[in-house]
Amino acid sequence: MFDEVEQVILREMERSRLPGLAVALVKDEEIVWSKGYGLADLEAGLPVTPGVVFPVWSVTKPVVATAIMQWHERGAFALDDPVNVHMGAVKLQNEWEQQTPVTIRHLLTHSSGLPVALAYPLGSSFSSLEEYVGAVARTVRPAGEEVIYADWGYAVLGHLVGRFAGCPYEEYIHENVLDPLGMRSSALTLAPAGASLAAGYYVSGADGKRYRSDFRPDAGAPGPAGSLYSTAEDLARFLIAHLNGGVRDGKRILRKETADEMKRVQAPTGPAWRGMGLGFMVDEVGGRRLFWHAGNGPAGSTFICGSCEENVGVVLLINLANAETARSAIVHSALHALAADGRDTPVGTSQDAWRLPPAECERLTGRYISNLWARAELRADEGILTLRTHPGGTIDPVEGVSYLERIGEGRFRVHDGGFGGWELTFEFDADGTANSFVGGVYPFLFRRSGDVPPAATLDADLAGRWAGIVSSPMGPVPVTLDIMDAERGSVTALSAQRAQLQDFSARNGHLSGYFEVAVGDLGDWTVFLRLASIGGELQGRAYARSGLAEMPMDVELSRE
Repeated sequence: MFDEVEQVILREMERSRLPGLAVALVKDEEIVWSKGYGLADLEAGLPVTPGVVFPVWSVTKPVVATAIMQWHERGAFALDDPVNVHMGAVKLQNEWEQQTPVTIRHLLTHSSGLPVALAYPLGSSFSSLEEYVGAVARTVRPAGEEVIYADWGYAVLGHLVGRFAGCPYEEYIHENVLDPLGMRSSALTLAPAGASLAAGYYVSGADGKRYRSDFRPDAGAPGPAGSLYSTAEDLARFLIAHLNGGVRDGKRILRKETADEMKRVQAPTGPAWRGMGLGFMVDEVGGRRLFWHAGNGPAGSTFICGSCEENVGVVLLINLANAETARSAIVHSALHALAADGRDTPVGTSQDAWRLPPAECERLTGRYISNLWARAELRADEGILTLRTHPGGTIDPVEGVSYLERIGEGRFRVHDGGFGGWELTFEFDADGTANSFVGGVYPFLFRRSGDVPPAATLDADLAGRWAGIVSSPMGPVPVTLDIMDAERGSVTALSAQRAQLQDFSARNGHLSGYFEVAVGDLGDWTVFLRLASIGGELQGRAYARSGLAEMPMDVELSRE
């Protein structure tokens, strides 16, 4: 039954250079297939099995949401209560509190007005979750205006779970979610004692090589937003409970009406059928209503997804960062095999029917910026629309090119790449030009920011001083670049004061080199520059690498 799924897995293992993965498929309250592929630890030669433990990153969030909804059932709060009523001594800082208080529903749906930010501020340390929440829980916009994916909102929710329970949030979740569902190989903050733990890896955007990452989530980083360790089969038990109205093997963790409410759109993003439920994303794909959550970390990519209509679901754990192309292909192949009703179309359909008239292509193509760091370029190649994304985390190990197939006015099914298998919906200005699109794993809102940039100017003279910003997770970082000639250059950024660029080259409109920089308590990083002369500016990416991870960052510099 799952031969085709296995073929997709083996293809993606090779194409995306995945060290290993574990998968579990569920149907009608049973785990119908689970298997491990590749290696959990390349250096130790440890094979992946369905019982190997992975950090699951943001797949922690629906588990925390389930715990907070248990307290909702007990009458501890109403979803539209102002959260500060329940916070205790520490408060969520919100300058719009009198007019628009942040509610618990806002936190569950990422519509609280908290910013996109790292789950744990770089260079900071906190003695408790309460101290952490007091430091980071500060809105930057009124609540309810927009769905903006905010890890810090789940830090607040974890704090509330602990307050309602009178014990640490992780202790409560163990006793009331993990243990009742038989998730014996799962734990919050640290991997279970004695567990076989998958190592994490990433592919460098600077040199294309695969590296091991030493990053491990814990109670402080990133806490309730992403500190769960679990296995494919344990997460399948959690998924079964949600597919089955809150119960598994006679152990009920939620009432059916509560489990159903978590999968109803509470904060739309784009069309009314798409957006945030309570702890889950909700969308209609291929005529099928799905709920899911993804996890992306410096050392892995994870996913859980279900369809209540057919009572089927998929769990996928990969120990390579940002393996979005592989993840989308495997997940949608598995859903297609489980449902087997012909409504959805697996990735890889013929391109013959995808071509569009030039006028249709022209009104869609351009650059787009999402509300979660990522950028995208939509181009037309002989009438076929291609979407290339530039993520804000680590890079996809394969070029993330997706192909768009029109299925309705402003609606497209996507094939291949990180958006493969999902659907995109465009909104248009009065003149018919696209101004935004919504869709994909989270789903992101991408706003149009301009035309597709021109190609690099190969004969540009790069010598001189350039200044601008690097868009880092810490915010915009000012950078000054001095280019003396084709082989000599220096940079000023953070603690690097006119540091000489090593392995430097500035030829044919392109620049490359690297420098060392100290970043607060995070220690020493190596930053690789990969820039090109585009439209009179130096544009491209900087890749900051440490023993923990590599972070790609957009760079835009103008001549002084």
